[in-house]
Amino acid sequence: MVRLRLLMGRFFQGFSPISCVAFCQALLMLNIFTAANGWFAVTNVLELMLWCTVLVSAYIRRAIFCLADARVLILLAFVVWIAVAMCWGQASVGERLEELLSWRKLLLFPLALVIFDTRESRLLFLTVFISWVFIYSLVSWALYLARSTHEIDAAYLLENDVVQAMFFAFAALSAFTLKAKGDLSWRPLVFGLIILTLASNVFIVATGRSGYLFLAVGVMVMVWHITNRYRVGLTAILLLSIIVGFMVSERPSSMLVQGINEVLSHEDHDAGYTSMGIRLVMWENTVEVIKASPIFGAGSGSFYLEYADVVQGGNGWRYEISDDPHNQYLHLWAEQGLLGLLLLMAFAYICFLTVPATSFGILAACLIAGFCATSMFSGHFSTFVEGRLFWIMLGVCLSGSELSLSDLRSKLGK
Repeated sequence: MVRLRLLMGRFFQGFSPISCVAFCQALLMLNIFTAANGWFAVTNVLELMLWCTVLVSAYIRRAIFCLADARVLILLAFVVWIAVAMCWGQASVGERLEELLSWRKLLLFPLALVIFDTRESRLLFLTVFISWVFIYSLVSWALYLARSTHEIDAAYLLENDVVQAMFFAFAALSAFTLKAKGDLSWRPLVFGLIILTLASNVFIVATGRSGYLFLAVGVMVMVWHITNRYRVGLTAILLLSIIVGFMVSERPSSMLVQGINEVLSHEDHDAGYTSMGIRLVMWENTVEVIKASPIFGAGSGSFYLEYADVVQGGNGWRYEISDDPHNQYLHLWAEQGLLGLLLLMAFAYICFLTVPATSFGILAACLIAGFCATSMFSGHFSTFVEGRLFWIMLGVCLSGSELSLSDLRSKLGK
């Protein structure tokens, strides 16, 4: 490690602190881009380069070590608890370490919080993100309108349909919020084209139900924060419009109706494997895992072993072993116990409560609310792709708004 640091130090010795920061900012964007495209090996290499750069940059290291932000302290407490929860459970040492390392993406939050300390850097990062996602949405629309029989589906240009829908939805929310708050000087025609292309793709082309939910929740939060008058009425009207839009559009309406039917029929023993049906079954089984150890959980990396004990002896798809119940809250409670769940919820609540009154703060609120909603049906805080979108973008959007422990106490005391 010392030798690596010396070699990296020689490489970066000619670079100024600003250059190192800019390099890290670019690596974070590439981290999101490569993960979204399913290039996971490349993402891991870029992440290694990122932390090596932090290791040799005294400027960034000092900024991180001097960070006394209450949000970061709570997040670090959550990571420490995951490490502590490695001390019990049925999992092997390797499985416990793998579980801990899978949460390393959380550390991208304090890094982003430090290196995006100027409004210009945050605006550039989001502008690049919007532009990149917009290009993908154009390709998606081209494939959809051409009714392409190519092996690449219009809803699966990115890693999967859920990733694509959530990325398109957040890009649309970002473009609208930044323009509404006066941070973007795009011409109205360009702005309208970008918003229409991205949002309509979620309404018409997308098949990921998490994307529908993320957009609906994000729009409500965005309108609530942007408007001062008639916010209740406007939020209600927009929510109704979104629901009507989804029901009128062929693909989303069929996906939503399909989901409802899967929920209603999941207890029928003649019913086959379905996306929502298996979720309900896994949730019921996960509750049984929680009952066995509600306070401390099964232990980091041990969830699937405890789950296997619950379903053993049965046959059919309802008794398949799973390492992910597709519910972030039940999963955390079952594996890291009630304390692990409460720490993550406390982090999300405090971040939402203390978002700054800026366009970036509004986007942070949209991210938190949207991911909290979709994580009822998936594990988006911990997934490889969506998790990186959340932790990096949240750090970017909250950067420049330090929250000390005294500030937090005063906020909670109001």
